[in-house]
Amino acid sequence: MVKALEVCGEMVGDGVELNIITYSTLIDGYCKAKNMEGAMGLYTEMVIVKANSWDPKYVIVKIIH
Repeated sequence: MVKALEVCGEMVGDGVELNIITYSTLIDGYCKAKNMEGAMGLYTEMVIVKANSWDPKYVIVKIIH
């Protein structure tokens, strides 16, 4: 997860906007690592940052299935 977050930080630094696929992949990684606090923190960040762009509930449905 550390490397994945580093890469995302570099992406954002380069002006790349994280999308629903990026967020859902990171949240899935946190869940697989049994880090629910990290998953919820990222989900909360996603909801705040992307509240008007797309429905964050899609991420949860993708991870559950």
